[in-house]
Amino acid sequence: MKKDASSKTGLFLIELIAMILLFALCSAVCMRIFSSAKTLSDDSRALSNSSLVAQSAAECFKATGSLDETADIMEGELKDGRVLVFYDKDWQNTENLENARFYLDISSASKLIDPEAVDIKVLECGSSEEIFSIKVKAVDYEY
Repeated sequence: MKKDASSKTGLFLIELIAMILLFALCSAVCMRIFSSAKTLSDDSRALSNSSLVAQSAAECFKATGSLDETADIMEGELKDGRVLVFYDKDWQNTENLENARFYLDISSASKLIDPEAVDIKVLECGSSEEIFSIKVKAVDYEY
């Protein structure tokens, strides 16, 4: 009788260990899925906000036709013929470069192709990869 009870206990422990391993494997897969979903969500948020910022800058430039006035409206700085506006992780304007996570770069397009156009790019600080970019030409409202 004792031999039968100990074999059932051994079988129960093996089943318990197998279930714990299966649970650990499933939880590892779920954690990886949650991690990739968070990354995808952050990338999507960055693309959405960068397109809004770039469109706002485009409308400002189209209305004013001037990098100086666009820099004032966008609360950025004009440096070497480029407007730079820095944003923190929550897409709030920041003047402190250490707190900046993204930046808006408005620069004159190629003078040979179109002298009145500007390139508007939104980039992540520390990366040369553009999140969003558009080319804009100032509108002449003469009637």
